[in-house]
Amino acid sequence: MIKLKIFLLFFLVLSISHAQDYFNLVDHGFTKEIEIVAEEPKISEIEFNGRKYSLIILNNAENISLLPNFLPFYNFLISSTADAKVDLIQYDFDEVDLPYPLFEIKERALPDGVEFVPEFTSDGKIFDFVYLGKMRGIDLFSLLFFPFQVDGQKLRIVKKIKLNVVANSFAKINSHEIFTSPKINKINLNFNFQQTQQEFEYKIFVRKDGVYKITYEDLKNAGIDLKGVQASRLRIKNNGVEIPVYVYAGGDGVFNEGDYIEFYAERRKNKFAGGKVDLYNDLFTDVNVYFLEVGDGAGLRLAEETGARFFENYIDLRGASFYSEIHFENDLIFERLKDVDLNLIYDVRDHWFWTELSSNQQTDFDVYIPAPDQLSLDNVKLKIAFHGITSTPSLNPEHIANVFVNNQRILTTQWNGQNINIASTDDSGYPVLNSTLKDGLNKVSVFNASEGKVANTIFAVNWFEITYRRLYQADKDQIKFKIPPEYTSGYFRFELFGFKNPNISIYRIGTSKISNVEVVKSKDEKIGENYHAIFYANVLSPDVEFIAVSENAKLKPDSIAKDLKTNLKNPSNSFDYLIITHPLLYDKQKDANDQNHPLNQLKNFYESKGLSVKIISVDDIYDEFNFGVKSPYAVKEFLRYAYFNWTKSPTYVLLAGGAVYDGRRYPNLDLIPTMFYQSYWYGATSADAWFTFIDGEDYLGDVLLGRLPVRDREELKNVVDKIISFWNQKPQNWNRNVLMIAGEGKDFETQTDYLVLNVLPKYLNINRLYVIAGSIFSGGTSKLINFVNDGQVLINFVGHGGGAIWADNGLLKNEDIPKFSNKDKYPFITSMTCFSGAFDYPQKTALGVNLLIEKDKGAIGVLASSGLGWILNDYFMVLSIFPYMFDPTKTIGEIITLGKARYYSNYFFWPQAKTMVFQYNYIGDPAVKLPFPDGKTIVQSERKLISSSDTLKIQIQSSIQSANAIVSITDSAHVLKQEFTLNIQSGRASFSIRPSVSSGFVKIFINDGQKTEAGYSVFKTAGSYIGDYFVQPENPKSGDSLTFYGRVEIANAIRPDSAVFVISRYKSKFGRFDFLLGRDTLQCFSVSSNVFASSRKIPAVAGVRYVIQMLAYFSGKVYLGDFKELIIGGLPDPSLIPPELNKLQSSIYLKNQDLKFVADSVVKVSIRAYNLSDVDANNFILKIYDNLRSDDNLIGESRFSVSANSVSNVEVPLQKNLNIGLHRIYAVIESDASSGDDFDYSNNLVYNELVYNFVKFNSDSVLINENISLKRVNPLTSIIGFEYPASLQLSLSQNSLSPLKVVGDSKFFVAKYDAFGNAGEVEIYVKVDLSEQSLNKDRVKLYIYDDKLRTFRVKNGSVNGEWFYGKLDESGIYIIGYSNDSRSPRIEVAVEGQSFRDGASVPSNPTFSVLIEDDEGVDVSSNSLKFKIDGKDVAYSEIVVPDTISNPRSLFVKLTPKLSDGEHWASFTARDVNGNWSNEVGVSFRVQSNFEVKIYGNFPNPFSDKTFFAYEILGSPVEEVEFRIYTVSGRLIQNFKFPSSEAREIYGFQFGGTGVPTAIGYHEIWWDGTDRDGNEVANGVYFYKFSVKREGKTQNYTGKIARIR
Repeated sequence: MIKLKIFLLFFLVLSISHAQDYFNLVDHGFTKEIEIVAEEPKISEIEFNGRKYSLIILNNAENISLLPNFLPFYNFLISSTADAKVDLIQYDFDEVDLPYPLFEIKERALPDGVEFVPEFTSDGKIFDFVYLGKMRGIDLFSLLFFPFQVDGQKLRIVKKIKLNVVANSFAKINSHEIFTSPKINKINLNFNFQQTQQEFEYKIFVRKDGVYKITYEDLKNAGIDLKGVQASRLRIKNNGVEIPVYVYAGGDGVFNEGDYIEFYAERRKNKFAGGKVDLYNDLFTDVNVYFLEVGDGAGLRLAEETGARFFENYIDLRGASFYSEIHFENDLIFERLKDVDLNLIYDVRDHWFWTELSSNQQTDFDVYIPAPDQLSLDNVKLKIAFHGITSTPSLNPEHIANVFVNNQRILTTQWNGQNINIASTDDSGYPVLNSTLKDGLNKVSVFNASEGKVANTIFAVNWFEITYRRLYQADKDQIKFKIPPEYTSGYFRFELFGFKNPNISIYRIGTSKISNVEVVKSKDEKIGENYHAIFYANVLSPDVEFIAVSENAKLKPDSIAKDLKTNLKNPSNSFDYLIITHPLLYDKQKDANDQNHPLNQLKNFYESKGLSVKIISVDDIYDEFNFGVKSPYAVKEFLRYAYFNWTKSPTYVLLAGGAVYDGRRYPNLDLIPTMFYQSYWYGATSADAWFTFIDGEDYLGDVLLGRLPVRDREELKNVVDKIISFWNQKPQNWNRNVLMIAGEGKDFETQTDYLVLNVLPKYLNINRLYVIAGSIFSGGTSKLINFVNDGQVLINFVGHGGGAIWADNGLLKNEDIPKFSNKDKYPFITSMTCFSGAFDYPQKTALGVNLLIEKDKGAIGVLASSGLGWILNDYFMVLSIFPYMFDPTKTIGEIITLGKARYYSNYFFWPQAKTMVFQYNYIGDPAVKLPFPDGKTIVQSERKLISSSDTLKIQIQSSIQSANAIVSITDSAHVLKQEFTLNIQSGRASFSIRPSVSSGFVKIFINDGQKTEAGYSVFKTAGSYIGDYFVQPENPKSGDSLTFYGRVEIANAIRPDSAVFVISRYKSKFGRFDFLLGRDTLQCFSVSSNVFASSRKIPAVAGVRYVIQMLAYFSGKVYLGDFKELIIGGLPDPSLIPPELNKLQSSIYLKNQDLKFVADSVVKVSIRAYNLSDVDANNFILKIYDNLRSDDNLIGESRFSVSANSVSNVEVPLQKNLNIGLHRIYAVIESDASSGDDFDYSNNLVYNELVYNFVKFNSDSVLINENISLKRVNPLTSIIGFEYPASLQLSLSQNSLSPLKVVGDSKFFVAKYDAFGNAGEVEIYVKVDLSEQSLNKDRVKLYIYDDKLRTFRVKNGSVNGEWFYGKLDESGIYIIGYSNDSRSPRIEVAVEGQSFRDGASVPSNPTFSVLIEDDEGVDVSSNSLKFKIDGKDVAYSEIVVPDTISNPRSLFVKLTPKLSDGEHWASFTARDVNGNWSNEVGVSFRVQSNFEVKIYGNFPNPFSDKTFFAYEILGSPVEEVEFRIYTVSGRLIQNFKFPSSEAREIYGFQFGGTGVPTAIGYHEIWWDGTDRDGNEVANGVYFYKFSVKREGKTQNYTGKIARIR
């Protein structure tokens, strides 16, 4: 391993000096020229291990980065248009010989020291232009200039390059101002949404698959009282889609005591969605959420399908079996998988595994498999997911796995590396008969067959699935089943057996609850006494699934919650600061009004500082953005929505709650889940930064985010108390202190030295602590604690570390934190090492977490890594962040986000760059500001250059008028030598002192108890100083004459031979001050011994930026001074960019969503225009361009005016028709003599990607192209929307639908039509390709995509010759196609949940359930359902069509007519999606409104084995029915009752299979001649009493039953 002061080299390469004018931009409009002049390099040398190396040194560090071979290059952060192009025009170069070869650097990982060589190279490149992404709406690029090329020891130096830029806008960006003002999305709304009344939603949480039964009492116990609610209005949704449910309402239609809801639900799974072949479980949760709602109309219901025999012919499934697939998985081991998916989010594959096997190791899994068919000759199918853990390239194959089922080998598979392997018996299996399986526990064994001689290979078992032939036998009183694989469709008789409870319910999943099921008691040899359920069903597809459950097998939810609804999707929301937390920490119903709650205190505090704050429960985010299901994606989607759609985008986001990688096992610790990122060489690492990348797919943060990783309310209070007390403290003298810590290693000391000497503000009191002994800065834990207790605003650590420790000599461990005594003196800590920011461990070991949550001590915030540290890139990150660190106006969130952007811009080519941006997490509040002093105190010495005997005469000037100042004299290494206090009066003070060192700093810190200021002056005995510029008049205005002043000191010279000011004048053209007007060189004269003034005055011109630099000449040498700028205002500033972005010193070229097409009688472009000046903007020109900004592409222009500091909406009519399709539309503000000049042209351009789909009818017909034309039917139709080819492409789900192409086109005809509210129709004529031989022209039709059906349905049309004619009469996506499907849909009608019998009685308001089935799909549009009652058409509005259709091939619609008493008849026909009509299904019935119970007695009577009692309910349903059987002596021997929770009492009704016993209609109660104990009764006469309860009253009917055997 290399042991070298590599950072010393880095510092030599990046010697600091002041910025120079080496980047020049000349604007020619759409094209621009850039000239970059490289400064003269210094070629130095360094010796290492007896060898010498050459170093190339540049003085200017502002835009300098390093290649891995230490070659410096220029890097400029640029804003431009997203499609900007840069080309090389010319370059000048020299060649020199290097005395020695270049030294190359190797990056090293912490803590293992592994070396990595970065992959980026600049070989052959002179420049590069790289798109970085969007930051707060701004397109950012890195413009790289490589001035040095090396070939052996020959150095090629590019002195100057010229680049041609093709872009509407292009300029350097100053990122300091990006977050200083809010991002406004909407100007006309400036209020936050307020709910006028409390609204609640009801959530049902489930963790298992099955049928759930929720009673009225269950809901009431959860605080949900639905008493009196119309049962028809109840609905349940999952994933935003309403699911069909069964609601029992006791016959009165009102939900009350004893009523219930049933539905099929599943736990949360991924089920291999998104192409993730190994990911079955959801990585974030296994809890699924269903929402119970009370809708305005009827909810979606499971149809009540009859199970009675409907057809004479059927397929009998007695003795048959079906394919059952069982998924086995147990997530016990988390692997970070460091070798795969670099720079991707970790959920592209599974990271959780059941077990891991080393070489020659075997693991057995006990798995439960119910009811295998022992007679089946089929083989068992197995699919198993493996994952390599080790990666040994020298082995091929590396991993070998053998799999056994009950000791029979079923599969062998092999693969290499850390990769997924999904092995299946379909590909590499051995035959294992179904009879091998046992009913119950079976053994699956996995053996790692790798020998392990070369290396110990390890792989993981993720899951396996077993598919086998299963009998139709219930297990634990339930069974989920399909038809046997021998069939694809048909009419079947199902007989299910093995139930212990006769109260059996059967459901066609997602479609219906099956009534009229016959339940038979049986006694089988293997399973003993059990119940069989027999029913008949028509099945159209082998994919149709049923589930049968007895009453005791129905599930209850994990929990039911009544939740106060929020409205996060209301665009009028407008908040600066969002606090996202968890109900365990903040109950929005109980805690909202508790002013002592920590989060309310934090909210009130920030509101007092002018921020608008909202506390949001993460559950509400899940509800609105992920249908209630926990996921970090929901949090990001919410932030994305708020960023783009709220009136004002949030700036700050605080995640108040912890996160762990094992959130499913520890849900109460995983309060606000994080996202994990596949980091370089470490794998999955927690990465909160992912939430901030909103505007574009990039690595630039768009919001400022921090996390308080607290796990309970006590920890939350600790942290919030620290935040508020930190903010509330008055300025203290420790506010000037910083501590820089170097771990064990000269590398870290050299890093720290450089930070101290070249980066930190000189006015700070800089402390150092080095772990290695032998230095004046050396020390350990006790010294660190003392420093912390003294108070430090910033602590930076570079060194070795782990999650719970700064590891160098055990400098700081978690157990040391309680030893601190630094209440209210909390530092911000940058912990540049490994894992100290890994907040995701359940054990809470991360040092950064404990530093924050410790009560009354520790840190105010910590920036730390959750992954590996990198010896160079950690340091590059610090160098990028520190330029923003010491601005007291900036929040910590701004500092980190801007610093990361700067880091990524400079080092994006390093392989660790993306990892660094993701893995450095901020643990703390992003809105906290560090109490650094404002560095604007002026500290002037009579001379900067002194001799050893001179006395320094210091003048101090401060905005603080009266205070005590601390004066510190340090040496050039910032080691304190002298210190005293001084009184400031009227903002001034002076003193004289003879320093005890020859060179160093005079530092002033002023604190008046309200604010702090600081400044410094340098003193030295050699060199030069040029600076301290000022201008007269002090605040110039346009028209003033400007005189410039500056100080010049040169060692060993009384005064320079001469001095000049160079004044560069810039004007905004297309970028902000991007155009160089010219330069003035002004000779100077001496005002005093060291102060010079320009001898010539120049005029101050409005809208001009003056860049000032002074040059001095002495004894043939030129001395360069600092730069300073001056901007003159006084012009209007019309802008297409909101005010909050105007402070960016760049050309801001935004994609503006406010730029859009609008249409009335003409098509216009609409955009908001702002005036950012206090001068009115009158008569400016707004021009609209298509795709390019050129005269040929001008499509509209209009003049507009905007008052000072206001906004106006401008609409520009289009002067040209555009081609239908996607266009990039530009809006540009221009000026002329009528409008006058513009202060800033950088905000005058915006664009948006817009689809032009407008067709204007100047006559009755419009030609779209030679093969497509449109004709209006209504002469008043002027504009429609028509897009061809449509940008939205949809897949075809119909098996038989074949789309057609337009003649000459390679793609199918797909068009989007929008009527824009116009009445009438538009005719379309299309020349279609009719060349297919199988095509039947008569079947060619126009189809429209039906969002409800999620498929296309037929509309109209016909072919005439080569042309197709059709009508567009509703908005949507259209295709032209044909289908050879001629099969008619099938219709089955049930009334009140029972199969319909002609002449049956129904209530006066009956519910007809119409089952419509078709292989291709059922059309439910208004013209496709023809229902009639008594010969009159039923209005479509009276037919209840489900809002959500889960299966368009099999669906139910309902009809509830109001009928008079008497005889009626009804007919039903329906059409499928291809236009085929069903046969008419007709029924006759009679209505009786008066309540009546008809008793038909029992049959047979007498009976031998069994008998049934028949009755019919007319008029209205009843609440309860009961059938009791007595002996002649009056002893009760049997009773049947419905509803009842006892299986025995239900059985008699179930056996008959005649529907819900309390419903209107015919019913049977069967008795098998046994008593309540199951014993056969003797021959004889028995009495029965049949009772019905209605409206609280009971009616009784009696009779006799005789038994003769």
